[in-house]
Amino acid sequence: SNALCSTESSNDDNHVMTIRNNWETFQLQKNINDCAIQSDADTSALLEEIMDEVRTIVKNVNENDSTDPTSVANAIDSIAIAGEGEPTLRPGALLSLAREFSSTLPIRVVTNGIVHESAAGIMTEHGVRGVSVALMSAVPRQYQDIMQTHGLDDLMCGHDAMQ
Repeated sequence: SNALCSTESSNDDNHVMTIRNNWETFQLQKNINDCAIQSDADTSALLEEIMDEVRTIVKNVNENDSTDPTSVANAIDSIAIAGEGEPTLRPGALLSLAREFSSTLPIRVVTNGIVHESAAGIMTEHGVRGVSVALMSAVPRQYQDIMQTHGLDDLMCGHDAMQ
């Protein structure tokens, strides 16, 4: 009988949980320790490009008058780490961004929520202060309602116009 599929007794259930938890912890540690971001030149260059852009935005925030309600300094309340994939699958990039910018603005990770529990502690240690769980939908209106993206298109158009 396969221990991972057994449901015969509570001892078997405990054994299954131990195997699963050990495997998940190993995978998380392996991903963080390998830091694939360091050896992947394309991803490393992209990360540096993103970090440069965020540095520019943060500089603009710091140089603007925060007492002016229309100021850039009042337009940004946090940095959200998200992307075209699950950001926790690239822990090196996620933690690099969090370490560099967490003293300036709160860092929030947008995730699908399928990460090991111990990842929360590691992200917190590196400056992540919030998590948003992305609940995807194939129906645009339903996605907007779930994720509350109302006004995001206008904001992005404004951002593009500033460039």
